[in-house]
Amino acid sequence: MEIGKAIKELRKQHGISQKELAKASGLSINAICSFERGHFAPSISTLQKLADALEIPLPVFLFAMLSEEDFPKDKKILYPILRQITIQLCSTNTTA
Repeated sequence: MEIGKAIKELRKQHGISQKELAKASGLSINAICSFERGHFAPSISTLQKLADALEIPLPVFLFAMLSEEDFPKDKKILYPILRQITIQLCSTNTTA
């Protein structure tokens, strides 16, 4: 699971800076930087704040954090399909 990478990717997909995400989520810019760099993992309540700020349902946000390695060997074939659905759901929310 790559929490920091997912936060950064979703933030960029929404076209906002770390500063803007910090303001929208009520977190400090230092916290956003630390999460994206993988120095600290956010709590579930912090993940909810980030998901709300990005206007993404928490389950979609959590799925965006998964990597192919997180899937069991016999289910890895599903990863690209589910990943594409997640990307589309996140993109849909940015244009709504």
